[in-house]
Amino acid sequence: MIQTRYCPNWQRARINFILSKYPTEFFKGKRVLELGAYNGYIGARFSELGAEVHSVEGRIENVVNIQRTYPELVVTCADLDTPNWEWGKYDIIINFGL
Repeated sequence: MIQTRYCPNWQRARINFILSKYPTEFFKGKRVLELGAYNGYIGARFSELGAEVHSVEGRIENVVNIQRTYPELVVTCADLDTPNWEWGKYDIIINFGL
């Protein structure tokens, strides 16, 4: 399993909560959009479970870090403080606060 140094208990607790509601096989083949991905850890965990993950992050330095750490994720740098929705349709949207 992947590791994180940024608030590891906080990030793992959120993943574990979701996994307490849905079995791991539920995520296989799902399209997941993670908003405000910061370091990409949460999205990468769902990618490990077989999801196709697109991460949207507002800070370019975080995008560069995600691309370097989790090259399997599709990452976009964008300002999400807008009424426009340009991301298409996803099975699951993860947003733990922007």
